[in-house]
Amino acid sequence: MPDLRPESPIRILVADDSPIFREALAGMLAAEAGFEVVAAVSGIEAALRNSRRLTPDIAIVDMRSPGDGTAAITGICTVSPETQVIVLSGYDDHTLRSTAAAAGASAFLVKGVHPGVVAGTVRDVTRAA
Repeated sequence: MPDLRPESPIRILVADDSPIFREALAGMLAAEAGFEVVAAVSGIEAALRNSRRLTPDIAIVDMRSPGDGTAAITGICTVSPETQVIVLSGYDDHTLRSTAAAAGASAFLVKGVHPGVVAGTVRDVTRAA
């Protein structure tokens, strides 16, 4: 007999220092079926604090937010090992991509991508975890 229980939503934390971008991204993700935005925060300290407290499935982080982006990725992976980190950056830089991957990021996206790419990446990273 098939399991008819609904799947749990993918719980997402958004961390970006730009209020308009952060709120737009959080709103877009919240409108996606199967997604739940558990926090939308500014800055790396807030991302770490909320990752520890909420243990989201996914943390979408801007590495160029105030603070050390690399430390944010490693910190989130440390305080919430179940959380997969997706970097969403305004800069498409090979060194930044490599640094993010080495720190533990599961994916790297550039802010100019179509919103569907962000949603698809969230699903892909969640499935791969």
